[in-house]
Amino acid sequence: MGKFDGFLFCTDLDGTLYKNDKTVSKENLEAIEYFKSEGGLFTFITGRVPKTSISICETIKPNAPYGCINGGGIFDAEKNEYLWSMPLADGVKELIDTVSKELPQVAIQANTKNDIFFLKDNSAMVRFRKVTGAPNIKKTFDEIIADATDASNQHAGNEQPADLGLEMN
Repeated sequence: MGKFDGFLFCTDLDGTLYKNDKTVSKENLEAIEYFKSEGGLFTFITGRVPKTSISICETIKPNAPYGCINGGGIFDAEKNEYLWSMPLADGVKELIDTVSKELPQVAIQANTKNDIFFLKDNSAMVRFRKVTGAPNIKKTFDEIIADATDASNQHAGNEQPADLGLEMN
């Protein structure tokens, strides 16, 4: 029995575990490995989609699924699959329209399970793309829903749109 059996340790990535230069300190890597070697489960929680978390997974090798898309999903990196995800609630289109109109300085980012889209930009989103390496894909909400619905129908044979998350900064 290890010293850390039954313990789960979760951390944020950007600005917490990840340093500004997109590296993890040697001391942290050693501590993570020690924690895992003593039976601990180590993972992270992030606003990222899985495809922007690949290099950190290769670096820290989480031994438990991680939270992603700002709480919209739980992803198993080892199996390369979502264990759980939550689509946006009805009425989000109206929220986006209201925020765009009433708060012009606020950026809007939408996430599907696999992609990140920028509906409206600001300096926070530019920084986010720089830190995460996310591509600058601009689409309207209606275009995202149409694409996600088409993809869901092609792969799952259903009529529901793919899970979608939303972030406003």
